[in-house]
Amino acid sequence: MKNLTPNMQPPASSTRELVHLAWPVLVAQLAMMANAVIDTAMAGRLSAIDLAAVGIAAAIMATVLMSLVSVLLALPPIIAHLHGAGQHADIGREIHQGVWISLALALVAILPWRLWLAANHISGDHSLGETFNPVYLVDHFNRVWPALKALEAQITNQASTSTLIVIALALALLRLRGRARNPLSSFYLAVGLLYFLSLLAAYWTSPFNEAGLPFYIQTSVFRIVPGGLGFICVGAILHLSNVESTVAPQAPVDSSPASPAPRPTS
Repeated sequence: MKNLTPNMQPPASSTRELVHLAWPVLVAQLAMMANAVIDTAMAGRLSAIDLAAVGIAAAIMATVLMSLVSVLLALPPIIAHLHGAGQHADIGREIHQGVWISLALALVAILPWRLWLAANHISGDHSLGETFNPVYLVDHFNRVWPALKALEAQITNQASTSTLIVIALALALLRLRGRARNPLSSFYLAVGLLYFLSLLAAYWTSPFNEAGLPFYIQTSVFRIVPGGLGFICVGAILHLSNVESTVAPQAPVDSSPASPAPRPTS
């Protein structure tokens, strides 16, 4: 084996370090598999047709979902590289761009599906027009309070999520005014508020009846609140805590003693 210079030593690694880095990925993969197993077990109690429909829908969803999520798989190694280099402000900028990419990918996933449904004259139990119908909203206004209670309980009961929200909210409010103001604070505040309102609107206009709505809220709120709000809060904290102030820096004052003037020569 060739001798390596001191600056070209191979990185030290061990099985323990690899397991420490790999176990979150393993847990995520097992959770995805467990989700499919639960769907199959629940649909299998109904009929063979329902089970077949769930299987086909899961295959289509997995294909579309993984194709779109794979675009964002470039974000973790970029963040890891920036973290190792100590460029924490750039981490927030990358997450900022990831939010916009996620919104664009959501439109790519939803819009063709809606166009296909409209072209084949397929309508679900709940149309999009009813969501914005004032009469429908007034009739289902009694769902707002249970949805708010479920969202509030999920945010406050999760110690990690509530801590991130408090830190991100305080940091964004501090960056709104003063010498350390930054326009991105308004962006993160708006995105967080829109995300929360979208969850409230989804439960408010849900097609589930009054008997099935509590079960729908309980089985979905613990999955969508920590992930979405946590992602937004982490981006805001990393981005706003390391960004430079928009105020132009003042020139440093030279505090060194002035040199004496030279004496005239005769």
